[in-house]
Amino acid sequence: MKFNPLNILLFWMFILFAAPAAMAQEFLLGGAVFEKGTLNRVAGAELTNKRSGFKVLSNDLGMYQIKALAGDTILVIKRDYSDAEIIASGSKDQLVYLERG
Repeated sequence: MKFNPLNILLFWMFILFAAPAAMAQEFLLGGAVFEKGTLNRVAGAELTNKRSGFKVLSNDLGMYQIKALAGDTILVIKRDYSDAEIIASGSKDQLVYLERG
């Protein structure tokens, strides 16, 4: 069996570039949004996955769930609060603290 160098190159390019993308697993990142320095939860905060553009709002208890990949940046916005960003680090719940003002 004769190996063509071009076929070998194409095979390794596929392994190096396509395989890691296929292995990336999207998950539901969950957590809660709090007012910084208090135990008050923030309802209606908008969370945006900057990679995918997917948006959700925190519920009346300040809780949220958003689709993400590990390493995605999630932007959190709420009127009368400063914006915050978190990095999705896994399927473990992440708390977000917004500062009033």
